[in-house]
Amino acid sequence: MQNKREFKKKFTKPQLQLASIKPQSTPNYNYENSNNIESLLNQAGEYLEKGDYDKVVENCSQVLQQDKDNYGAYILRGLAYTQLEKYQSAVDDFNQVIRIEPNYHYSYFGRGNSS
Repeated sequence: MQNKREFKKKFTKPQLQLASIKPQSTPNYNYENSNNIESLLNQAGEYLEKGDYDKVVENCSQVLQQDKDNYGAYILRGLAYTQLEKYQSAVDDFNQVIRIEPNYHYSYFGRGNSS
C-alpha cells in the first residue's frame, strides 16, 4: 500500500483545464496594469502545465501585489502550492478565493484536495 504522499504525487497532478483567467475587477483595480496581469497569469498557467510550480507562485504573487483580489491568481497559486506540498498555503489561497468569489467551484475542489 502506498503512503499518502506517494498517492497524492501520483494522483493529484492538476488535471483541471482552467479557462484562461483574466484580471478580475476590484474596487482598487488599476486598469493600467491589466496587460501585465494578464501576461503574468497566462505565463503562470503555462508554468503550471510544465510543472514549474515555483514560477507559478512567483508570477501569481506578482499579480496579487497589483490586484489583491484577483481570484485567478489565488487559484493558480493554490494549485502550485498543493504540488509543492505546501498544503496550508494552498488552503489559505483557496479560502481567499471563497472569500472573493464564493460561487467559484474550483476553490472548493482545490481546498479539499489540499487538506
